[in-house]
Amino acid sequence: MVVKRRALGKGLEALIPSDISDRSGYTTISVSEIEPNPYQPRERFSNEGIKELSDSIASKGLIQPIVVRKHNGKFQVVVGERRLRAVKILGWKYVDVVVVDVEDKDLLQMALIENLQREDINPVEMARAYRRLSEEFGMKQEEIAEVVGKNRATVANVMRILKLPDEVQELIEEGRIGLSQAKELLTIDDKRIIVEIAREVADKGLTVENIIEKRKRLNRGRREKSRVSEIDPEIEALTDEMSRRLQTKVKIRYMKGRGKIIIDFYSDDEFSKIIRLIRGY
Repeated sequence: MVVKRRALGKGLEALIPSDISDRSGYTTISVSEIEPNPYQPRERFSNEGIKELSDSIASKGLIQPIVVRKHNGKFQVVVGERRLRAVKILGWKYVDVVVVDVEDKDLLQMALIENLQREDINPVEMARAYRRLSEEFGMKQEEIAEVVGKNRATVANVMRILKLPDEVQELIEEGRIGLSQAKELLTIDDKRIIVEIAREVADKGLTVENIIEKRKRLNRGRREKSRVSEIDPEIEALTDEMSRRLQTKVKIRYMKGRGKIIIDFYSDDEFSKIIRLIRGY
């Protein structure tokens, strides 16, 4: 039985069509016929987690079926790659599946939603998945946001992680640097300094506040070194206050009654949010 594709929802329950909730909608196929999802956004699987899942399946059975699609005479996983790995550990030859009719774009979307709902995907994997949806399927950020149940600003911020040096991205994937810390590292424009601070975050557990303080010291050091203008404590305090109130990076360049204020933003949503904050509503 092949179930036609339906609109994607924001929860795992939306990934398995409601008309196959009883076992009459299941199909039994050979495990050897099932191939992994080529659009699987998750690149790292915990061996310990897969072993725990296999133990649970051995004890209680496969409560939720693996969802697959037909592809080149075989089947590809749509949802349930961890379950497939678990039943392989158990040595199962056959498994119950639900066969659905989905396109490549939906294959990535469904796998992404499954991992997001279970919080099984790290920020770098998430960012790469968003980029694939954008580059391979031409989806705009607001379309991606709607699919995964996030707002556009969140999608834009996550995608910016891919601008960080490879070493820093690796630390994020390992879980040694969190998303909030990664976002703060993006406010530093020197890649060498980013890597140095990232290593401290990973090794010493620096908080977001620690990173902000290091950035402030870095900025003070640069101003002292350049000697472009004398350090004005009031301008520095105003810069920090504006950055905090507008929730983004702000630069104030002031010299003898002239200068400029630079406010960073990375999406239309962030721009609109800044305008609202400036206007006071």
